[in-house]
Amino acid sequence: AEALATADPTTEWTNLLNGSELSVPSAGAEYVELLNGDNNSHVVILDDDKVGSNSHYADAIVRFPSGGGSQGTLGLVINAASGTEDYYYLQVDLVNDQVELIEVNTGTDTTLDGPDTFTMDEDEDYLIHLRHDGTNVEAFISGNSAADGLHTTKLSAVEATHTANRRVGIRGDASTSQTGDAPRIRLFGCG
Repeated sequence: AEALATADPTTEWTNLLNGSELSVPSAGAEYVELLNGDNNSHVVILDDDKVGSNSHYADAIVRFPSGGGSQGTLGLVINAASGTEDYYYLQVDLVNDQVELIEVNTGTDTTLDGPDTFTMDEDEDYLIHLRHDGTNVEAFISGNSAADGLHTTKLSAVEATHTANRRVGIRGDASTSQTGDAPRIRLFGCG
């Protein structure tokens, strides 16, 4: 497995905090997975100012394989500052069927909205979207199958602490009891 920061030479990432645990398992895998349960946060961000203004977004697809157990959480990061732990984070938690919008200041998590109940299934894709319009932070998660009822949950907060930060990324929070197939994120996009 390759660390995300070095796996794709066309996209430059920075391992902000233990980011090596977010890895690409092979060149053709087309997803990033959260490895090694050790109760640490693993954050990677695009290391250049890839978005054009304080009003920006990131989105991706999250999947929790049925071959895994006690899987950690995974989600998106926006308004991130290079080299510091300051950003907004949409946390997706399959084990507890919850989503949460979190503000991170110098590595300390503060819940802005949630946790909200969002029932998820293993081996299903969930579209997640996190946006900032300069004042409001909004997060969305949508189920993509009829079995899930095609449900969507929105989380939001009026926050402007990190408006000068314009990097985006992903974060995974490992669990020491995680076994088997790791949580995955794919089709990451931003703008």
